[in-house]
Amino acid sequence: MGSVKHGSRGQFALDFPALIFGKTCPLCLARVLLKIFIFVNLLPYCHKPPKNLCTKHLTYCGSNEKYGSKRPKGEPNPYGKYFIGQSYLADVGGGVINVTFEPRCRNNWHIHHKAVQVLICVSGRGWYQEWGKDAVEMPPGIVIAIPAEVKHWHGAAKDSWFQHLTYHRDAQEGASNEWLELWKNRNVRG
Repeated sequence: MGSVKHGSRGQFALDFPALIFGKTCPLCLARVLLKIFIFVNLLPYCHKPPKNLCTKHLTYCGSNEKYGSKRPKGEPNPYGKYFIGQSYLADVGGGVINVTFEPRCRNNWHIHHKAVQVLICVSGRGWYQEWGKDAVEMPPGIVIAIPAEVKHWHGAAKDSWFQHLTYHRDAQEGASNEWLELWKNRNVRG
């Protein structure tokens, strides 16, 4: 069995392989989970829009049009050709990107080579699926660490806007994204 890894008290750093394989000190794991809970649930701009909300009748509020989140929506996604529907990107600093998906918007299957992608759902409801596995619903607060070289997609439910933060961990030299075929799975309920 490997050694137990300890975190630094003032640092927000996750070692997902250690978390997944149980090599993290329980106290450090509790600290990390508490930070994630506070980050996702207690910040004033992290909230879930009401269910069954008709986006056609929402009022506009600055740059946060229609989608029921206080996080910035951002600019139209320059990688839009790899998405079905409209998405937006906002750089929130520190290598973290806020991605906003309109209802039904999903990205193509893709692979992150030589890097772990981390998704943190902060608003709305979405889906994540790895190739050959069932889709996983993403409500606010869920954190998914996608290992390097795993073919996957993510996007909004058919009836909800969806926002997630994303960043890359353990990026090695030559890290890249490979965009693949369109997402065509009629078995996903949302």
